[in-house]
Parts: sequence; C-alpha cells; structure tokens
Amino acid sequence: MNACSCLIVTVAIVIAATQVTLGQSSSGTIGSDAEADQLETSARRNGDALIPTCRFERARCGYIDRDGHTVIAPQFDWVDRFVGDRAVVGSAGKYGAIDTTGRFVVAPSYDAMSQFDHGLALVLVRDRLGIVDQVGRQVVPAEHGLIVRISRDAFLVAEPPYPEAGRQPGPLGDRLGRSLPSAPGRRWGIVARGGAWIMRPTFAQVQALSDDLDGLF
Repeated sequence: MNACSCLIVTVAIVIAATQVTLGQSSSGTIGSDAEADQLETSARRNGDALIPTCRFERARCGYIDRDGHTVIAPQFDWVDRFVGDRAVVGSAGKYGAIDTTGRFVVAPSYDAMSQFDHGLALVLVRDRLGIVDQVGRQVVPAEHGLIVRISRDAFLVAEPPYPEAGRQPGPLGDRLGRSLPSAPGRRWGIVARGGAWIMRPTFAQVQALSDDLDGLF
C-alpha cells in the first residue's frame, strides 16, 4: 500500500472513531452492570476519596471510602465518579448531581447528564441537549442535538435530535469529541451563554484547530 493510500485509510479510521465516540460515555449504557463495575474499578485505581458502588443490598448505589466504609448511603439507582465535588447520579429514572455530602445540587430531572467540566455539564431532555452549571442553573437551553464548547461563553451546537439516546453524554471538554464533531445531515451554529444565537445553524462541518478549550474552529 502506498503512502497516499495509508494516509486515506488513517483519516477514515480517525473520523469513524470520532463519530462513534462523540456524545458517548466510555462506560457504555447508563446503569448497566458492566458500567457500574468499570466506574468502581476506575475510582479505586485512581485513588478517589469517594468510590461509587452498586454492591449494596437490592443493587442500590452509593459511595464508600477506600477502606470500604459507607460514606453516602445507598439511595440511588446509578452513581458516577466525583469530578471535584460533584457527581452525577440516577434516581427514579432521571439524573441529577450531588455534592460530597450526598445532597442534591442539581435536581434529578434529566434523561441523561454528563460529568462536569470547568463547572458545566450537558443535560438531556428527551432528545435535546442543554447545559447547566454546578448548582443547576440553565446555561444553554435544552434545544440542541450536539454541543461543543468553543470558548468560555460560546458553544457550537448542531441541530437536534441528540443521536445517542441511552448513553451518558461525554463532558464538554472531551478532546476527541471536540476535534472533529460529526452531525451528518445537520448544520452547526453558535450560541452564547443564555442560549442567544451568535450564528444560526449554517455550517455543514466543523473542525477544531487547537486542543485549547478557547481555541479556534
């Protein structure tokens, strides 16, 4: 195979991987046993102070410390690792976020929710994504198919719907999801904090020119 052919194949593989990964949790379907085990293992391996586990009676989920003592009582259907002092949890079929005391800081009212990244998290309402901050205030209304942070106050958004129902959205700062976001057949625009349009959906394809969260597209 010549050099040109190798380059074409490599680019195709990268694009395909990006499309598969975009908007998905590396742990797979929310609430699966495999995902719960992976999250617990990752937390132990990384030395987390609070370890998510669903090994309580009746498969309820909570948090233990590194010695196995219960810190946050098993009261949830699903629990994620803490990022800073916030963790996404599932309750009665909806998702929200708690602090390190187990208190809800974002009410469990969403169909899915990403981990926090730089104080912001993606939330899913039916088949549309929005953004909330660490106390649950709306930053971008849930009206979009995909959302990519391009600066502190601006976000690339694709036309709805969100294509990965049943999967936890990846965090806003996910490098692979930002590098070459894909929304086949849908256009991209730009919104500001609060949801006002900076540019209505116009672009067929977008690509990051930098890994910097304030980098150019």
